[in-house]
Amino acid sequence: MRRITVAIAALAFGLGLAAHAGAQDVIDARWNTMKGFGKSMGTIKDNLGDPAKVAVEAASINAGAKKIPSLFPEGVGHPKSRQTPKIWEDWAGFQAAAKRLEDESAKLEMIAASGDAAAIPAQFGAMGKSGCGGCHETYRGPKKE
Repeated sequence: MRRITVAIAALAFGLGLAAHAGAQDVIDARWNTMKGFGKSMGTIKDNLGDPAKVAVEAASINAGAKKIPSLFPEGVGHPKSRQTPKIWEDWAGFQAAAKRLEDESAKLEMIAASGDAAAIPAQFGAMGKSGCGGCHETYRGPKKE
């Protein structure tokens, strides 16, 4: 009987570690995606007159935007994470906000790929305001120390 108890305890401990490892993988992917967005936004801002560079970075943002819902499974957080419970309280709204970033980044990529450098700044602003800002304004809390 003692062996069975020890085996069950070991299994439960192992499953707990596996769940934690999985959660950490999600958190790492989330942080890397968000940091990638920031890097891409900075590169775009610094290269508004270079449609080729803008198109590459907009495509990167678009690819990351498609992953956003999968990066926020309910209950997976970190003490320094800025997500708010509103994400899961308003899951449909959160998904819609992620979709706006996906759509706005696709528009920016398309404009940049067309070579229309004059139209890039306006779409870059729209992507920042309704794409990034659509999530940050509603679903992101204050910076934690």
